[in-house]
Amino acid sequence: MAIALGQLTPVELGFGESAISLAATGGSWTVNSGRRAAHGVGLRVPFDSIETNCTMSMTVDFFVYYDADLATALGLINSEAATALTTCWLITGTTKISGKMSALSLKCSLEEELSGSITIEGDTLSTEAAPTAPTAGDLFDPSTIAFSNLGTAVKASTFDLSVTNAITPRRYMTAVRTPAALAEGKQVITFSMNMLEIPSVPSDITAAGITVAAPTVAITDTNDSAKTLTITFANALPTSQSGTLNVDDLLEHGIEYGAETVSFGVA
Repeated sequence: MAIALGQLTPVELGFGESAISLAATGGSWTVNSGRRAAHGVGLRVPFDSIETNCTMSMTVDFFVYYDADLATALGLINSEAATALTTCWLITGTTKISGKMSALSLKCSLEEELSGSITIEGDTLSTEAAPTAPTAGDLFDPSTIAFSNLGTAVKASTFDLSVTNAITPRRYMTAVRTPAALAEGKQVITFSMNMLEIPSVPSDITAAGITVAAPTVAITDTNDSAKTLTITFANALPTSQSGTLNVDDLLEHGIEYGAETVSFGVA
């Protein structure tokens, strides 16, 4: 294998017949090959060494830019009721790991355009031709971010979204060493903001019967024919409020919500 420059290594997220070239900023992949040493009385070294289960995963960090398949790609973190997550894959250089999306995060701040991170828990490792590198794109501008259904105007300096799926590789004794299936467990959705003012919703996080919110977050890219990414949450409840005191700065407030569902749209 030739030595490769990370800066010139393209990254692709694929699903079905579609694929997106990611504007990657970093990442990693790992394949673990299990080994079991069989020890017994009377011998300090193992009687035998046996290869056991393999696990694999890949994580890619990236800037978010407009693509016709962007909403579908982000939506791979979700599955419809009574259906499995969609099989997808990540390719870094020529290394391809296929499986299910176990984690998605998005974030932006005053000093940072919208960026994300994707993790795939895999069941198949293969080698593919290197994907096409992305062309220069239009990133999503944090100065355009707008929050709805969270009370009065939210003066946020940061926004963070985290979605995780519990993915467990499963095997049986006569199967190959790689996973025979990927078991899907519960999904956890949280999002948070740091703000310059105490939010008006909720007015009292300790109150009984806090109103369930259905907030949206919209952020627009820098293209002249601008596209807006909208993130919609359902049944969101606040889970934490905080405040930070700094003698040289403004009092900053933080709030975190947990939501039941999240969806993505681009228009």
